[in-house]
Amino acid sequence: MAQVLKNGSRKFDLSDNWDVHHPDGYHMYTTSGRKVQWYLDRELAEIFEPNKIRLRFEPKGRGFSEHEVFGKLPRINRCVVCGEENGLQRHHIVPYHYRKFMPLKYKSRNHHDVALICRKHHEEYEQIAKFYKNEIAAHFKVETIEEMNARQINFMVDQLKEQFKAMKLLDTLLHRYNTIPIERVEWIGEEFKKTMGIDIMEMNFDEIEELYHKTDKLIKTKKAEMMNVENFFHGKSVIEKLITTQDYETFIRGWRIHFIQSMSPLYMPEGWSVDFTYSRDPK
Repeated sequence: MAQVLKNGSRKFDLSDNWDVHHPDGYHMYTTSGRKVQWYLDRELAEIFEPNKIRLRFEPKGRGFSEHEVFGKLPRINRCVVCGEENGLQRHHIVPYHYRKFMPLKYKSRNHHDVALICRKHHEEYEQIAKFYKNEIAAHFKVETIEEMNARQINFMVDQLKEQFKAMKLLDTLLHRYNTIPIERVEWIGEEFKKTMGIDIMEMNFDEIEELYHKTDKLIKTKKAEMMNVENFFHGKSVIEKLITTQDYETFIRGWRIHFIQSMSPLYMPEGWSVDFTYSRDPK
């Protein structure tokens, strides 16, 4: 789901720009008011000038170097494609369903690949990106998102076929009991006993209705569990094909180029580059 910027929803606007400084005064990076509030709530930083905080602890790194302009400049709240200032959403240039399976250094420092975009252009690009995802699937010889989704649905139906049958039988008994022949009622009872091992003919209607809701809840729980089976994640299948640092950098750069060529954005932030690399970070 797209994340829309909302004014006044927190102590600081999500789109605020705050400079974060090292205890020795070095400007490490610029971040949002939400992150600043996180530091302040835990007494990990102090405000020393308007929209500037100083950390009260020694961080592991020093943030961006002097030449990494993108990470130090304030973000301008406008769509990178057309300049629209209202209804902005955060767009992940490298889709989350790929990045979530990448090594930590690519997940924790994804600032470079998050851009503000209006809803119209966000939806437009998402449709275009579907074709690129299919190209990626073909390149790495893995199933497309659609193919994996279809296989996942078939798997779920097969795993839950007895519960689905039980629900259908219970639904018929509860809602059509007075309109179906007694022979049909008896058949439903026999089928349910063969399927679930429970004799519903010995139950009253309240007990059958309770069993109906329990079975429905069981199905929903199992469906939720099966929705998170990583064997059906297209992104995981792709990322498993990336071995070296160069593989990751090429994959990420490919998405940046695709976004630029597809949308021709007019307002990408100063310092943003398709060639930004994570290779200076430890593996």
